[in-house]
Amino acid sequence: MASTGILSSGVELCTGADLPYNHVFRSQDGGDTWTDIDDGKLPNVVFYAAAYETRPPYQLFVGGDVGVWAEMENSWMNISGNLPSVVVSDLVYHHKDRTLTAATYGRGVWRIHPGTLQILASAYGNSPPEQIDLAVGLRVDAGVAAPIQQLPEEGASIDTFPRTTLLTVQPVPGALGYQVEFASKDLSVGASSTTPQIEFDAPGVGTYTWRVWAILPDGLRSAASVWRNITYLR
Repeated sequence: MASTGILSSGVELCTGADLPYNHVFRSQDGGDTWTDIDDGKLPNVVFYAAAYETRPPYQLFVGGDVGVWAEMENSWMNISGNLPSVVVSDLVYHHKDRTLTAATYGRGVWRIHPGTLQILASAYGNSPPEQIDLAVGLRVDAGVAAPIQQLPEEGASIDTFPRTTLLTVQPVPGALGYQVEFASKDLSVGASSTTPQIEFDAPGVGTYTWRVWAILPDGLRSAASVWRNITYLR
């Protein structure tokens, strides 16, 4: 919702709350002028690092509080895949072996071969059957069923603090990991794990919904499970 105020002179004051948030800018004249290449399409979080691919197609990558994103055809794709759900503090593109290296806050260093992203971009342009913002860089494998949620049960109430919760699903054969979306009316955040047990810290008291999908080899994922409700009492 836009937030404005009125000065005593009658001039309306805009706080900027009604404008898109922009995080990435490009200069082609040594920094004299800058062009917004985010255009409000990236999540409104902090981004710490950027790296260019030094070979065609010369993609730009940025990393921050919600993983790694790639600029593709005037848009952005989340290519975090099976990265842990933590801050990405630095990115480096290695020209010789054509790999992008991401340094995370407390969860080690990870690598990807950006050349595979062209396949993902092509598939994404064909409008996959299920769009998930947290997994927009992954294609749905229609032959793999969604993970079956086990715990917590639908409608579970949790009366403990801290609100650390272990979400469990039945293992999906061949899965590299699992990613959860945890949401409320005003919130949508993710968590991931290499096992069918995903630990998550709920942000506050109230009722939330959660769903999960499996991360598969070759830039694929399963369909997402149904939403389940969970309520935190304190």
